[in-house]
Amino acid sequence: MARGGSGGGRWRRLNVRPDLASDQEGTRTLNLTVLRRLDPAVADILIIAAHVVLYSFDDNIHQWEHPTQIPVYCHES
Repeated sequence: MARGGSGGGRWRRLNVRPDLASDQEGTRTLNLTVLRRLDPAVADILIIAAHVVLYSFDDNIHQWEHPTQIPVYCHES
Protein backbone atom coordinates (compact mmCIF):
# COMPACT_ATOMS: atom_id res chain seq x y z
CA MET A 1 0.00 0.00 0.00
CA ALA A 2 1.11 3.53 -0.58
CA ARG A 3 0.38 6.68 1.34
CA GLY A 4 -1.94 9.09 -0.45
CA GLY A 5 -0.52 12.56 -1.05
CA SER A 6 -3.51 14.65 0.02
CA GLY A 7 -5.55 12.16 1.99
CA GLY A 8 -4.68 13.50 5.42
CA GLY A 9 -2.40 10.57 6.19
CA ARG A 10 -4.81 7.89 4.97
CA TRP A 11 -3.55 4.82 3.21
CA ARG A 12 -4.92 3.74 -0.14
CA ARG A 13 -4.30 0.61 -2.14
CA LEU A 14 -2.48 0.94 -5.45
CA ASN A 15 -3.17 -1.53 -8.22
CA VAL A 16 0.14 -2.31 -9.87
CA ARG A 17 -0.17 -4.73 -12.75
CA PRO A 18 2.66 -5.87 -15.02
CA ASP A 19 2.24 -5.45 -18.77
CA LEU A 20 2.20 -9.18 -19.51
CA ALA A 21 1.37 -8.74 -23.20
CA SER A 22 4.68 -7.03 -23.95
CA ASP A 23 6.79 -8.77 -21.30
CA GLN A 24 6.88 -12.38 -22.51
CA GLU A 25 9.77 -13.42 -20.26
CA GLY A 26 8.02 -11.92 -17.24
CA THR A 27 4.83 -13.79 -18.16
CA ARG A 28 6.76 -17.04 -18.52
CA THR A 29 8.45 -16.53 -15.16
CA LEU A 30 5.14 -15.72 -13.46
CA ASN A 31 3.43 -18.80 -14.97
CA LEU A 32 6.36 -21.02 -13.97
CA THR A 33 6.22 -19.69 -10.41
CA VAL A 34 2.49 -20.48 -10.18
CA LEU A 35 2.99 -24.00 -11.56
CA ARG A 36 5.84 -24.65 -9.12
CA ARG A 37 3.54 -23.74 -6.23
CA LEU A 38 1.25 -26.57 -7.36
CA ASP A 39 4.06 -28.99 -8.21
CA PRO A 40 7.65 -28.16 -7.15
CA ALA A 41 9.00 -30.73 -9.66
CA VAL A 42 8.04 -28.53 -12.65
CA ALA A 43 11.29 -27.58 -14.40
CA ASP A 44 10.17 -25.51 -17.40
CA ILE A 45 7.23 -24.55 -19.60
CA LEU A 46 7.54 -26.14 -23.03
CA ILE A 47 4.43 -24.80 -24.78
CA ILE A 48 1.80 -22.19 -23.88
CA ALA A 49 -1.69 -22.39 -25.37
CA ALA A 50 -4.48 -19.86 -25.08
CA HIS A 51 -7.15 -22.55 -24.94
CA VAL A 52 -7.01 -26.28 -24.24
CA VAL A 53 -9.78 -28.87 -24.28
CA LEU A 54 -9.02 -32.37 -23.11
CA TYR A 55 -11.26 -35.28 -24.02
CA SER A 56 -11.10 -38.88 -22.84
CA PHE A 57 -12.38 -41.93 -24.66
CA ASP A 58 -14.75 -44.22 -22.77
CA ASP A 59 -14.19 -47.78 -24.05
CA ASN A 60 -17.42 -49.01 -22.46
CA ILE A 61 -19.71 -46.75 -24.48
CA HIS A 62 -17.30 -46.05 -27.36
CA GLN A 63 -17.64 -42.30 -27.01
CA TRP A 64 -15.44 -39.30 -26.38
CA GLU A 65 -16.21 -37.52 -23.12
CA HIS A 66 -15.60 -33.89 -22.31
CA PRO A 67 -14.55 -33.58 -18.65
CA THR A 68 -15.89 -30.58 -16.77
CA GLN A 69 -12.72 -29.52 -14.97
CA ILE A 70 -9.15 -30.72 -15.44
CA PRO A 71 -5.98 -28.71 -14.78
CA VAL A 72 -3.66 -29.25 -17.73
CA TYR A 73 0.09 -28.97 -17.75
CA CYS A 74 2.75 -31.31 -19.04
CA HIS A 75 6.28 -31.77 -17.87
CA GLU A 76 9.31 -33.77 -18.85
CA SER A 77 10.68 -36.33 -16.41
